[in-house]
Amino acid sequence: MRTLVAMFVVLAAVGVLIPGCMSATSDPLPRPTVQVRGTVMTLSGPVLTVATITGPLPLRLVPPTRVSLVVGSDRGHLNDGLYMGVTSVRQADGSLRAIEVHIFPPGARRAGEGSYEWDLAGLGTGGRTVTNGTTSHGTGSVVQAGAGMQVMVDQNGELFGGTRGKRGGGTSLTLQFRSASMDRPQDLIIPWDVPVVKFEAGRRLDLKPGAHVFVIATRELNGDLRVDRVLVGKNGLVPSL
Repeated sequence: MRTLVAMFVVLAAVGVLIPGCMSATSDPLPRPTVQVRGTVMTLSGPVLTVATITGPLPLRLVPPTRVSLVVGSDRGHLNDGLYMGVTSVRQADGSLRAIEVHIFPPGARRAGEGSYEWDLAGLGTGGRTVTNGTTSHGTGSVVQAGAGMQVMVDQNGELFGGTRGKRGGGTSLTLQFRSASMDRPQDLIIPWDVPVVKFEAGRRLDLKPGAHVFVIATRELNGDLRVDRVLVGKNGLVPSL
């Protein structure tokens, strides 16, 4: 539960969801949560039906439902002083190699700060983490990072995480985050071809058929899945969360 709380906080001031933070609904009795990944089938009134690997799944949207777009960006925007999150996989030597980089809006600073295990794309944790922090040394020297990024397939059969090949190497990047009242550094390897995304405020109209979505839903006592925030990929982008 701690991981989920750290992985899906909403920033009301900017209207954007930050991976690493959970929705801030005021429920006196915390309900079980379910990560949902898939594509939009239909949106009818308050019911969003998502096609998942296990079949159609109806989600009840709780107003005011916030929609956030996951938008493609690039390495050129990875400057020092940014607040960002890096989804990574731990290598055999203990280093963390980025699978995807998330650039957060300025108003998101310190939201969901820290480093946490994460069920990446429904594949289980397996050494996968998300680290949210402020960048430093973002233009570090080239490091050898093995034989390129591994192609990964999420629970819906979507490819993400770059391409396989012998384009080893990348840059080093350090994220600073506060833990137990102390500033802690986390070094990461950022491959040359790592996907980089940013977040923008979206609209209900963005929940159109075929759009790729990611949500953390709350299961009600009657079995319904309640959602008050949705991440949706822009222009066909697949959120690899």
